Amino acid sequence: MIVKSLSRKTKTWEQLLNYMMHDKDRYQDEYGDSFVLKHNVTGRTIRSMTKQFEKNEENRLHHRSNSVRMYHEVLSWSNKDTKNMTVGKMQDMAKKYIELRGENSMFVAVPHRDKTHWHVHFCISGTKIETGLASRISRDEFKNIKKEIQQYQIEKYSELSNSIVNHDTSKKKEFVSESEYQFTKRTKQLSEKERTKELLTKIYKQSTSKKDFYKRIQDKGLKIYDRGGKKYGIEGDRRMRFNTFGFDDRKIDALDTTIEFRQLRDADLKNNDKEYDYHADEELDNNISIDN
Repeated sequence: MIVKSLSRKTKTWEQLLNYMMHDKDRYQDEYGDSFVLKHNVTGRTIRSMTKQFEKNEENRLHHRSNSVRMYHEVLSWSNKDTKNMTVGKMQDMAKKYIELRGENSMFVAVPHRDKTHWHVHFCISGTKIETGLASRISRDEFKNIKKEIQQYQIEKYSELSNSIVNHDTSKKKEFVSESEYQFTKRTKQLSEKERTKELLTKIYKQSTSKKDFYKRIQDKGLKIYDRGGKKYGIEGDRRMRFNTFGFDDRKIDALDTTIEFRQLRDADLKNNDKEYDYHADEELDNNISIDN
């Protein structure tokens, strides 16, 4: 199972809910069954649900200009498991995800299907309902949630065997900006950041030393910028740090440490063999409304 988290700093609950409920890819099975799963949300119309999200945001304790106002998160499964997937299974795993993600936030979830890919979209409040604190989770917490929801799937729905990924070393993007997500969805093309990451990954696997790594980057026409006397990142349409691509100082320094470098590179290669390609899409709406 792939889990993707997209953050929004704008108050666009209504736009996302409309998309989830009324997009052509909102899923209904052959019997017309679907679901709208709600947690800490009681409204039955998009407008009433939006007002609840807005009211909850007013209770935020710490106000900053760059605060995340909401999250758009997606659970998705391999198209190879299409024949074994049902609305009931998606709904059950969506409930479990809400439990793991943090029950003191507000959630609305709806299933979608893009061609043969099954996925569930979540609209999540950026503020917890009781404390007014941000509902942000760390990368480590998010990684643990991904492991736990996948373990739940493995134990309860072993037939979905094609939707198991390695969340310890997965190269899939977990946290991405909404703008990058929408660009990829709209154009069917990778963003500059994604293209650069793919190229750096190839260069890293070919490099024999730290010096060789930087040289190969420049040979590809990329410009490296410095900060504090060290090579810090790539300068394209905007500046992007090496560690935002997964290449922190330790990993780059490992190129000069033969044994450690081989271990890291072998782990990367092994992980790439296990990955399958999935193009996520946004989604949701339906006949059955479930208040949780």
